Formats: sequence, structure tokens, C-alpha cells
Amino acid sequence: MDMPTPDTPPEAYLPRSAYTTARVAADPKINGLEQPLDAKHQELKLALRERDDLLELLQKKSALFDVADTHCDDDITGFELHLLVAVRKNRDNPKYRRYFATGVRDVTTAEPRQEEPEVVSDMLTAMAEDKNDPEIGSVVTQWQPKLSASRGNVVAADADLTAT
Repeated sequence: MDMPTPDTPPEAYLPRSAYTTARVAADPKINGLEQPLDAKHQELKLALRERDDLLELLQKKSALFDVADTHCDDDITGFELHLLVAVRKNRDNPKYRRYFATGVRDVTTAEPRQEEPEVVSDMLTAMAEDKNDPEIGSVVTQWQPKLSASRGNVVAADADLTAT
């Protein structure tokens, strides 16, 4: 059996360490010396399992974050469509441009972990100021709680992912 090299991945050690431990245990000349080898083998198995479990947990939390971000994007798009109707489909209307200066896509494709939550936070601040506006107040009032909840879910999912 070849000796592992410094660049041998940890996964490659498991079959080798299992073989070596079993070989030492089976050889009557050195039988009994396998305990330290087996202890290291068990430590390696545990470390690799913990690493794999952590990677799996990160994948699950990333999926939860992506779902929260998608729902937030859906709410942003829903708000944009209702706002567009309220301003009579005039994307140059200052009330529309206040929320979507360069378009809805720039909001929904912003970096989802920091940039988009900040943009949505700014939108929520503007919504609080516009809730009594005769032209867009009803749209703002309808969508502010949805956007606030969606943003909160994104921030919470990001915090959970970051804590892992």
C-alpha cells in the first residue's frame, strides 16, 4: 500500500487507516498494537462526519435563505406592479422613481445578503412617509407589511446562515 502524500485528501485516509488497523490486528507478531491506530481512525471518521454534517447544514440553510430571498423578490415585484398601476404606468413619475430609480430588476438582482435588505429598508422608510399620499398611499399601506416581513425573513435567514 502506498504511503499518503501531504496533498492526500482526508477522505483517502479512511480506507487506508481501516486497512492498516485491521492488518496490525490480524498479524500475530504485532497484534495488540492496533489500539492507537484504531483510535486515530475513529477520530478521523468523526472529524470527516462532522465536516460533512456541517457542509450539509450549510446547504440546507443556503436553500432556506434562497427561498426567503425569492419570496422577498416576489413581494418587491408585486409592489412594483401595483405602484406602476397607481402612477398610471408612468415609470418617470417621481413617486415611482423614488422606489425604483433604475427599475425593479436592480432591486431584485441586488446582492441578497446585504445590499438588497438595505434597499428594501430604504423603501420601507419611504413607504412610511408616503402612506398618506392620495395617489400611492393605498398601495404603500397594502405592501409595507408584506415587504417588512419578507425583508425580516431574509435578514433572519442570513443571520442563521452566517452563524453556522
